[in-house]
Amino acid sequence: LEEVSTLKSTTKELTIEVTRIIHQSEQDQQQLKLSHASNIVSLQKEAKEIQNFLQMDKSNLEQSLQTQQQKNEELREEYNRMSRQAAADMTLVKKQHVEETSAL
Repeated sequence: LEEVSTLKSTTKELTIEVTRIIHQSEQDQQQLKLSHASNIVSLQKEAKEIQNFLQMDKSNLEQSLQTQQQKNEELREEYNRMSRQAAADMTLVKKQHVEETSAL
């Protein structure tokens, strides 16, 4: 009878301990889920910030490229204008040289 009483007491203690462990495990699991959810939210915010930064950087690069292309076009037009002027000046110099040579 004493053994039965001891077994009942031990079983009760073990049941209490197992229940406590299960409860603690559930709490730990819930805390882990909250931690993961918090980490996911943080990572999503960080990803959005990076995306915004990259989009802004892309926009700046596109604007810079457009400005550079415009400058290149202006320089090309200036070069062409100066080339035409130089050709006209050379024609004039040749004409003057021919006239001077003919006058001699």
